Amino acid sequence: MFAKRRAPVTKGEGSAWWRRNDLRGLESARLQRTTNGWLLSGTSAFEHAHSPCLLNYQVRCDEDWHTRLVLVDGWVDQRFVHHQIAVKPNGRWIHNGTELAQLDGCIDIDLNFSP
Repeated sequence: MFAKRRAPVTKGEGSAWWRRNDLRGLESARLQRTTNGWLLSGTSAFEHAHSPCLLNYQVRCDEDWHTRLVLVDGWVDQRFVHHQIAVKPNGRWIHNGTELAQLDGCIDIDLNFSP
């Protein structure tokens, strides 16, 4: 992927945009400090399985960079996409209301469509 920062980084905050090299696509994201951690928000538009795809996302982390909430909304071709992943204080991950015991103890998330 090719990346170019579009705004100066201040106290760990900033924004960037990049173009994919493996598929047709662009992405822009912004990192900002919140009162209790960090918020990464962005939009990714790319080709997936020869169809257009647009995904908006937010990743909220605590002060130690542990994921606390993830929201991904958008569409792939004609299919709408909605994922809400919350991490409880005890480390239990919840995806759209369903507990995911296999993720107990994990501290962050990998959005495979985004670098």
